[in-house]
Amino acid sequence: MKILLVCLTGVLLCNCHSKSAELLFFQQVSENTIIPGYQRLHDKSTDFYKVAQTCRNEATPLTLDTLKLQWQRLMLAWQSIQWVKFGPVMENSRDWQLQFWPDTKNIIGRKMIALLRQPELNEDDLADSGIVSQSLSGLEYVLFDKKAGDIASSEQRCRLVLLIVQSLQKTTLSLV
Repeated sequence: MKILLVCLTGVLLCNCHSKSAELLFFQQVSENTIIPGYQRLHDKSTDFYKVAQTCRNEATPLTLDTLKLQWQRLMLAWQSIQWVKFGPVMENSRDWQLQFWPDTKNIIGRKMIALLRQPELNEDDLADSGIVSQSLSGLEYVLFDKKAGDIASSEQRCRLVLLIVQSLQKTTLSLV
Protein backbone atom coordinates (compact mmCIF):
# COMPACT_ATOMS: atom_id res chain seq x y z
CA MET A 1 0.00 0.00 0.00
CA LYS A 2 2.89 2.37 0.78
CA ILE A 3 4.39 1.75 -2.65
CA LEU A 4 1.09 2.53 -4.34
CA LEU A 5 0.79 5.75 -2.36
CA VAL A 6 4.34 6.75 -3.27
CA CYS A 7 3.67 5.99 -6.94
CA LEU A 8 0.46 8.00 -6.99
CA THR A 9 2.11 10.91 -5.20
CA GLY A 10 4.96 10.77 -7.68
CA VAL A 11 2.60 10.78 -10.64
CA LEU A 12 0.74 13.78 -9.24
CA LEU A 13 3.96 15.65 -8.62
CA CYS A 14 5.29 14.73 -12.02
CA ASN A 15 2.21 16.18 -13.68
CA CYS A 16 3.13 19.52 -12.16
CA HIS A 17 6.65 19.46 -13.59
CA SER A 18 8.29 18.61 -16.84
CA LYS A 19 8.20 15.22 -18.57
CA SER A 20 11.81 14.65 -17.52
CA ALA A 21 10.77 14.68 -13.85
CA GLU A 22 8.09 12.08 -14.61
CA LEU A 23 10.55 9.93 -16.49
CA LEU A 24 13.06 10.22 -13.64
CA PHE A 25 10.40 9.15 -11.14
CA PHE A 26 9.47 6.04 -13.12
CA GLN A 27 13.12 5.20 -13.65
CA GLN A 28 13.73 5.39 -9.89
CA VAL A 29 10.69 3.21 -9.10
CA SER A 30 11.88 0.70 -11.66
CA GLU A 31 15.48 0.63 -10.43
CA ASN A 32 14.72 0.79 -6.70
CA THR A 33 11.56 -1.29 -6.41
CA ILE A 34 10.52 -3.31 -9.44
CA ILE A 35 13.85 -4.75 -10.60
CA PRO A 36 15.01 -5.66 -7.07
CA GLY A 37 11.58 -7.18 -6.42
CA TYR A 38 11.85 -9.43 -9.45
CA GLN A 39 15.40 -10.35 -8.49
CA ARG A 40 14.26 -11.26 -4.96
CA LEU A 41 11.45 -13.36 -6.46
CA HIS A 42 13.92 -15.23 -8.65
CA ASP A 43 16.33 -15.71 -5.73
CA LYS A 44 13.53 -17.23 -3.63
CA SER A 45 12.52 -19.54 -6.48
CA THR A 46 16.15 -20.66 -6.76
CA ASP A 47 16.29 -21.30 -3.00
CA PHE A 48 13.07 -23.27 -3.23
CA TYR A 49 14.43 -25.33 -6.12
CA LYS A 50 17.56 -26.25 -4.15
CA VAL A 51 15.46 -27.44 -1.20
CA ALA A 52 13.03 -29.28 -3.49
CA GLN A 53 15.92 -31.23 -4.99
CA THR A 54 16.64 -32.74 -1.57
CA CYS A 55 13.05 -33.94 -1.50
CA ARG A 56 13.85 -36.20 -4.44
CA ASN A 57 16.07 -38.36 -2.21
CA GLU A 58 14.13 -38.18 1.03
CA ALA A 59 10.41 -37.52 0.74
CA THR A 60 8.93 -37.45 4.23
CA PRO A 61 6.29 -35.36 6.00
CA LEU A 62 9.17 -33.37 7.55
CA THR A 63 10.57 -32.66 4.09
CA LEU A 64 7.14 -31.44 3.01
CA ASP A 65 7.09 -29.10 6.01
CA THR A 66 10.40 -27.64 4.85
CA LEU A 67 8.92 -27.16 1.37
CA LYS A 68 5.91 -25.38 2.89
CA LEU A 69 8.26 -22.89 4.51
CA GLN A 70 9.99 -22.32 1.17
CA TRP A 71 6.60 -21.80 -0.47
CA GLN A 72 5.74 -19.14 2.10
CA ARG A 73 9.01 -17.32 1.42
CA LEU A 74 8.47 -17.44 -2.32
CA MET A 75 4.86 -16.28 -1.97
CA LEU A 76 5.94 -13.33 0.18
CA ALA A 77 8.45 -12.33 -2.48
CA TRP A 78 5.70 -12.54 -5.12
CA GLN A 79 3.25 -10.56 -2.99
CA SER A 80 5.77 -7.74 -2.62
CA ILE A 81 5.92 -7.27 -6.40
CA GLN A 82 2.62 -8.68 -7.73
CA TRP A 83 1.13 -5.18 -7.87
CA VAL A 84 3.13 -4.53 -11.05
CA LYS A 85 0.67 -5.03 -13.90
CA PHE A 86 2.82 -3.98 -16.84
CA GLY A 87 6.00 -5.04 -18.54
CA PRO A 88 7.47 -8.54 -18.70
CA VAL A 89 5.16 -10.02 -16.06
CA MET A 90 2.19 -9.44 -18.37
CA GLU A 91 3.84 -11.08 -21.39
CA ASN A 92 2.84 -14.69 -22.12
CA SER A 93 0.55 -14.71 -19.05
CA ARG A 94 3.52 -14.84 -16.69
CA ASP A 95 1.37 -13.38 -13.93
CA TRP A 96 -0.88 -16.46 -14.17
CA GLN A 97 2.20 -18.68 -14.31
CA LEU A 98 3.10 -17.20 -10.96
CA GLN A 99 -0.32 -17.10 -9.32
CA PHE A 100 -3.69 -18.08 -10.73
CA TRP A 101 -6.21 -16.41 -8.48
CA PRO A 102 -9.09 -16.33 -7.80
CA ASP A 103 -9.88 -19.88 -8.82
CA THR A 104 -13.64 -19.84 -8.44
CA LYS A 105 -14.09 -23.03 -10.48
CA ASN A 106 -11.42 -25.10 -8.68
CA ILE A 107 -9.42 -25.48 -11.88
CA ILE A 108 -6.18 -25.83 -9.95
CA GLY A 109 -7.58 -28.49 -7.62
CA ARG A 110 -8.81 -30.61 -10.51
CA LYS A 111 -5.56 -30.26 -12.45
CA MET A 112 -3.38 -31.02 -9.42
CA ILE A 113 -5.41 -34.13 -8.55
CA ALA A 114 -5.05 -35.38 -12.13
CA LEU A 115 -1.28 -34.78 -12.02
CA LEU A 116 -0.88 -36.43 -8.61
CA ARG A 117 -2.68 -39.52 -9.89
CA GLN A 118 -0.23 -40.01 -12.75
CA PRO A 119 2.24 -42.79 -11.91
CA GLU A 120 5.18 -41.43 -13.94
CA LEU A 121 4.98 -37.64 -13.90
CA ASN A 122 7.33 -35.58 -16.06
CA GLU A 123 7.81 -32.03 -17.41
CA ASP A 124 5.63 -32.71 -20.44
CA ASP A 125 2.73 -33.76 -18.23
CA LEU A 126 3.02 -30.54 -16.27
CA ALA A 127 3.27 -28.44 -19.44
CA ASP A 128 0.24 -30.21 -20.93
CA SER A 129 -1.71 -29.42 -17.79
CA GLY A 130 -1.46 -25.67 -18.50
CA ILE A 131 0.13 -22.65 -16.93
CA VAL A 132 -2.12 -22.56 -13.87
CA SER A 133 -0.67 -25.91 -12.78
CA GLN A 134 2.82 -24.41 -12.86
CA SER A 135 2.01 -21.61 -10.43
CA LEU A 136 2.38 -20.82 -6.76
CA SER A 137 -1.32 -21.69 -6.55
CA GLY A 138 -0.57 -25.18 -7.87
CA LEU A 139 2.23 -25.56 -5.33
CA GLU A 140 -0.08 -24.38 -2.59
CA TYR A 141 -2.56 -27.11 -3.45
CA VAL A 142 0.08 -29.86 -3.54
CA LEU A 143 1.69 -28.76 -0.28
CA PHE A 144 -1.24 -27.58 1.85
CA ASP A 145 -4.48 -29.17 0.66
CA LYS A 146 -5.52 -32.23 2.68
CA LYS A 147 -6.90 -33.94 -0.42
CA ALA A 148 -3.45 -33.90 -2.04
CA GLY A 149 -2.06 -35.70 0.99
CA ASP A 150 -4.91 -38.19 0.92
CA ILE A 151 -4.50 -39.20 -2.74
CA ALA A 152 -0.73 -39.04 -3.18
CA SER A 153 2.34 -40.23 -1.33
CA SER A 154 5.03 -37.83 -0.12
CA GLU A 155 7.20 -39.04 -3.00
CA GLN A 156 4.56 -38.19 -5.60
CA ARG A 157 3.95 -34.78 -4.04
CA CYS A 158 7.69 -34.04 -3.91
CA ARG A 159 8.11 -35.02 -7.55
CA LEU A 160 5.31 -32.64 -8.58
CA VAL A 161 6.67 -29.85 -6.36
CA LEU A 162 10.08 -30.19 -7.99
CA LEU A 163 8.58 -29.96 -11.48
CA ILE A 164 6.49 -26.91 -10.59
CA VAL A 165 9.41 -25.14 -8.93
CA GLN A 166 11.58 -25.80 -12.00
CA SER A 167 8.91 -24.12 -14.10
CA LEU A 168 8.58 -21.21 -11.67
CA GLN A 169 12.32 -20.73 -11.67
CA LYS A 170 12.28 -20.36 -15.46
CA THR A 171 9.37 -17.92 -15.24
CA THR A 172 11.04 -15.76 -12.60
CA LEU A 173 14.32 -15.78 -14.52
CA SER A 174 12.48 -14.29 -17.49
CA LEU A 175 11.53 -11.32 -15.30
CA VAL A 176 15.04 -10.47 -14.15
